[in-house]
Amino acid sequence: MFLQIHTPSAPLDYYIDAIWYSADDDFQTIHRTIPILHHELIFNFSDHFSVHAGRGTPTLVSNAGCWISGLHTIPTITRTMGRHEMVGVLFKPYGLRQFTGAPAAGFRNLAVSGAEIMGNDLESLMTRIARTAIINEKFSMLEDFLRSRCRAATLPDYIPHAVRSLAEEPARIGVIGALATDIGITTAAMIAAFNNHVGLPPLALLNLQRLNRVLADLAADPRGPLTPLAHRHGYFDQAHFIRHFRRATGMTPSSYKRAALAGGISPISPNSILLG
Repeated sequence: MFLQIHTPSAPLDYYIDAIWYSADDDFQTIHRTIPILHHELIFNFSDHFSVHAGRGTPTLVSNAGCWISGLHTIPTITRTMGRHEMVGVLFKPYGLRQFTGAPAAGFRNLAVSGAEIMGNDLESLMTRIARTAIINEKFSMLEDFLRSRCRAATLPDYIPHAVRSLAEEPARIGVIGALATDIGITTAAMIAAFNNHVGLPPLALLNLQRLNRVLADLAADPRGPLTPLAHRHGYFDQAHFIRHFRRATGMTPSSYKRAALAGGISPISPNSILLG
């Protein structure tokens, strides 16, 4: 699998973490994807790519050309078969609304047609991206489009500050109220702003941030004991840790460790578990 990562220039870098390109002549895989901290805009030129939320639930994506993937709080299953080529944008947790104008909560646990949200210009962009074989030109086209969509002064300054603060905070009773007081707004106002710009209430984001830190530690050291890990990340006890982990990932921490030890998880991509 070939992968190239591009960091956009200002002002896009305030709202976007990375633009990526991946390709393979023949890529046959099934992965479990554990929720990440990004909304994504994805362009798909592959033979087959699908995303499923689990048994008994509708397919989120099946060979779509372009879609927006919201913040997920549950794991998904992705399947790739044949020739693979994709381009994507990883938005910061608060970045998506700056380009869509739509409340971020409306994308939660969903994959929504990109053209439906961003208009027919996105279809034209997709055609132009497909026609060039030069990866940096694909990135430039996408950056130009995103600059044209970037809406100034719609993001409250305290949202990025609050997202960063929560990432550094241990989970504890009253942490959301304390942060709201520090900012100078009510807890209800902060929750409403998070739903609008982030797509999750602040406590749900904090738990997702904590889960991602746990995954990074487990993938880096799958032989390490679980109890100290749980305490280090602010879980009250082992049962609390396992319950939260299983709800968000669809597997137990021990199952995740076994997958890492078997080579099904890379420390570089701790949210992706190879299933086949």
